[in-house]
Amino acid sequence: MNLDGSIIWVGITNRFAVLLNVEQKEGITPFLTEEENEEYASHSITRRKNRGKFESKIGKVVYAFAAIRR
Repeated sequence: MNLDGSIIWVGITNRFAVLLNVEQKEGITPFLTEEENEEYASHSITRRKNRGKFESKIGKVVYAFAAIRR
């Protein structure tokens, strides 16, 4: 989170969309509930799995990153 001042929330999931670690800036009210964060993580994992059909052409996905600005 120290890389960019606009980062206010970071979540790391496993391949089953289970949030393993979540960090957020102090003093910030979360935009999403815990359940919504889990659902968002699930959608992210689904997108990653869908990329699998291109793996033979573009290579294996090691990790995925999203930056969302409000």
